[in-house]
Amino acid sequence: MNEEERSWNEEKIDDLLPAEIGSIIKATPISWTGCDGALVWGQSSSGNYTVKSGYHLAFEGAFASDDLQGSSSTELSNTIWKAIWRLKSPPRIKHFLWRAITNAIATKEICLPGSVLGVLRVVFVELRLNPLRVCCLDICWAIWKQRNEWIFSQQKPNAERAIKHAFQVYGDFLAAACSQENRLARNHGDSNASKWQRPPHDRWKFNCDGAFNPSDKSAAFAVLVRDNNGSVVEVNHGRIKVSSALAAAAWAIRIAVSMAKAWGKRVAIIIESDCKVLVGMLGPETTHKDWTIQALLDDIMGMSLDSNFVFKWCKRQANRCANWIACTSKRSFIPPLSPCNLPVELCSLIRMDL
Repeated sequence: MNEEERSWNEEKIDDLLPAEIGSIIKATPISWTGCDGALVWGQSSSGNYTVKSGYHLAFEGAFASDDLQGSSSTELSNTIWKAIWRLKSPPRIKHFLWRAITNAIATKEICLPGSVLGVLRVVFVELRLNPLRVCCLDICWAIWKQRNEWIFSQQKPNAERAIKHAFQVYGDFLAAACSQENRLARNHGDSNASKWQRPPHDRWKFNCDGAFNPSDKSAAFAVLVRDNNGSVVEVNHGRIKVSSALAAAAWAIRIAVSMAKAWGKRVAIIIESDCKVLVGMLGPETTHKDWTIQALLDDIMGMSLDSNFVFKWCKRQANRCANWIACTSKRSFIPPLSPCNLPVELCSLIRMDL
């Protein structure tokens, strides 16, 4: 690492390490303010070991040899778990499905292909995620419930009653979910405008965005500074080496903070981004962190200590100018921009904001 420049010595990395490892290292952000590095647990976003993350890591290794896989790949495992937790179904259905897939149902025999639970596993693995699948899962849960009632309470199973109960559970859940979404929409519908908002008098707004292409790892950042009249004060953009879209967005905010500090702007600064997760990490009482961008977060917070910067989230539509600069810079070379030589497309977007 080049200590003075706070950057990676890419030539030495290329000479000493394989290309795959070298690319990962070069895409890892380095703190500009000299924050110390730390050992992290890579299986959790916070970088700290948790029993939950350790369990998932051990379980993935065990699941790789499961007969559902047919190979040592964990791709199917990850697909199953993501699909389970995204199901629009009551939590008890998800829990039942998880137990069925892992053969954790309290039965004498394991989940055989011809059994009810075997059918459930085939339905979930083979069918795509759609309402038909969810209904099938609810019906399987209702059958399992009636099976238990027959064994423990001697209540005779009834197919019609099981199906009606399954559809009732599914309908009640959807009705409750829709009601909650409508209530949130009413409460927060006007909390964040879809159009760029001018900052208050005597304030500047820094709109930040990052663009990242996971296929070729290309990335760029953009910072667009405007005053309370909507006039462009400054534009900063460039290509960078990062490992995620989140890191690209964080890099843009770090650039914005460093620009404000260099200009001696300690107050009357609004820094806006459409990355809601990232803005949440910059809140005064946040507990959620991501170790992959910790160096960037440390720099942002460190440079903001003696300043009164406001970090705000905005919708993508309200951040389209910065997004256009970042995406265009990622795709092709853009010469340095200034308020006097803005591209025609960008000028059009800026006029639409006013």
